[in-house]
Amino acid sequence: MRIRTMLKRLAQLAALGLLGLAVYKTPYDPPARTPQEISDLTDILNEAASVIAPHKSLGKKIRFENLALFEKVEKGTELTESESAEYRRRYQQIVLNNQLFFWSYDHQVTAMPDVGMDMPNNAGGQGVAGNHDHHDVSARINLDLLKGNLARIDAASGVMASPARILAAIKAHKNLTDLMLHFGTVPQTVSVPYVETPVPLGDTLAANFETMLREYKTAQFAPVNSPAYVNALHAALGAYDKMIVEVQDHVRSKLGPWERTLAGPWLSWQSLTPPMGSYHAYRFPRGKS
Repeated sequence: MRIRTMLKRLAQLAALGLLGLAVYKTPYDPPARTPQEISDLTDILNEAASVIAPHKSLGKKIRFENLALFEKVEKGTELTESESAEYRRRYQQIVLNNQLFFWSYDHQVTAMPDVGMDMPNNAGGQGVAGNHDHHDVSARINLDLLKGNLARIDAASGVMASPARILAAIKAHKNLTDLMLHFGTVPQTVSVPYVETPVPLGDTLAANFETMLREYKTAQFAPVNSPAYVNALHAALGAYDKMIVEVQDHVRSKLGPWERTLAGPWLSWQSLTPPMGSYHAYRFPRGKS
């Protein structure tokens, strides 16, 4: 029992030490990310979510069994209609096999059975058979949570106002990243057409979200890596850039320097986002703005 208690305390001390080191390494009042930094990071995050992680980490067996097809996608080679349908069916299996893993990162992952079975899908069939993550629904939940995070920043008051703002900012950054972790896979998966949701007048965050979703769904119904696919992808990433800027401006206007230090910027370690240092946007980076 004493050994177990000692090990527990050592683990707690180690965790505190790592936290202290991380805070020490965090620059005081980190500057706002520039538009170019946001664009570059968005491209990298999309590439990581859509191809690099699913192909090279989560779906290595399926990739190996369909190596020529998957390597075409990785190189940015345009697929034919039939190749796109085959690729999306194989990719869908990777998503299905890893739903529990995705849920561990984002509890808003929403699995739904046999979606839109009366509608044509993008792989030569009808609907989405089986119990799959419904990306549209999952992302809409993250959007609602993101709006709630920003509202809590505004409403924070009293003795605990500062910790409340910091925590809400961290969660806002996490939900913002989770949107891309959902949407990045969209053009690669089997699905049914986009269904529009009305946006309240003046809600720019929701309007850009809706543009992002619509354009990703447009790419989803184009041959993989085709000009139509790339154009829609870039439009979606542009809308996401605008969401990041809006959240960043909101957070920076409401938090003081020390609060911004402890909350970190979007894609910082505080918001438990994937490590981005080893990833690059190999296929379709938007380049310098």
